[in-house]
Amino acid sequence: LGCVRTVQSKITAHSSIGRGKNPAMHIIKGTVVIQNYGESGPGKSAALQVYSGTVVDPSTGKGKLSQEAYLKHGKSEKKDGRKTITYKIKLRVEPQFGVPGAVLVINQHRNKFFLESVNLATQDNHIIHFDCRSWIYPIKYTASGRLFFSNTSYLPNQTPSALVVLRKSELRSLRGDGTGERKEWDRIYDYDCYNDLGDPDKGREYIRPVLGGSALHPYPRRIRTGRPRSNTDPSRESRPQMINLDAFVPPDERCSPKRLSEIIANSIQASVHFLIPEARSLLKPDSSGFESFNEMRGMFSGKRSQMVGGKVKEELKKVVPDELFKEITQASKKDCFKFPLPQIINGAAPCFLLLRSIEPRVWNSMYLSNSFCIALSFFHAEDELAWRSDEEFGRQMLAGINPARIKCLQ
Repeated sequence: LGCVRTVQSKITAHSSIGRGKNPAMHIIKGTVVIQNYGESGPGKSAALQVYSGTVVDPSTGKGKLSQEAYLKHGKSEKKDGRKTITYKIKLRVEPQFGVPGAVLVINQHRNKFFLESVNLATQDNHIIHFDCRSWIYPIKYTASGRLFFSNTSYLPNQTPSALVVLRKSELRSLRGDGTGERKEWDRIYDYDCYNDLGDPDKGREYIRPVLGGSALHPYPRRIRTGRPRSNTDPSRESRPQMINLDAFVPPDERCSPKRLSEIIANSIQASVHFLIPEARSLLKPDSSGFESFNEMRGMFSGKRSQMVGGKVKEELKKVVPDELFKEITQASKKDCFKFPLPQIINGAAPCFLLLRSIEPRVWNSMYLSNSFCIALSFFHAEDELAWRSDEEFGRQMLAGINPARIKCLQ
């Protein structure tokens, strides 16, 4: 019985201490919007903290800092082609916390995520908006959390004292120290001259002048990447691979998931339009031109599949990164690397354009005619030699789109 009373007294004392530790913590409610791009979301591995923009913590010189709030129970939705996850959060702050001025985001997940916005509601229902629109990389790469300031702008001499230290620290990290090779997660804006236009390691014919960087012509400038120097000329920077969709861009400038997927899809289609025919031409002893009309027609979409294989695969592997090579081989199986069939050969498009201009009253009388049905079926069929007819030649000459020019008409 004595042991039970001792345990009860300890529990009571511990609970009373817990209640007295933070007698009147205030709650700041908020919403966090993240764009989903296929990988697993941050979930409970991402946490937020808020810095006060008006009250300074004497121990740090920065604004007072709230307790951590983790992202839990997100609600997924899709709008205008964007997949987003919205999280509701509650931040515990001291009674004299003041107005939030900055948000600290810590990503302890293994994947990066795209933070779109953060909205906070104070005790007096004042909404503070943080327009983030940036990628948040895991803290194991960045070694620190990501800081976002509210949309309120200040002149340097009018910046609240609670934000001065944070602003200066952020500015130092953005400027960098001009050393090291840039990684994907680096958020540094230091600059360099254009010393990567040529590739002297391939030979003298690939040497290009350096643009900018001199006392007379300091511009143009580019974002510094810190790639290794050329073996032939140390004043030049080595060039990346022939096709590289993952060139260094600071996280704030990288595209959102929706825009990024569109760019990758268009880049893959544009790449295969050039790379696959070029790789096939390398395997031919003489590929200066087309040998037949059938070879020309093979460039355009059709029923015959032309998968990438054999020596063509080997040539492609030499010029494209591994991740892009996988996308190209998958795209080639779907026949998407062929160009769309020209309108003059397709036949159907000119027919539909003609029918759209016919009035309903005339259409009803024409549709009952057998001769019109025969003509319609004739127009709808593909005609590979339609571009060679005299009628088409005359139409293109009058429209000004035919490359041939008759001097007598000028």
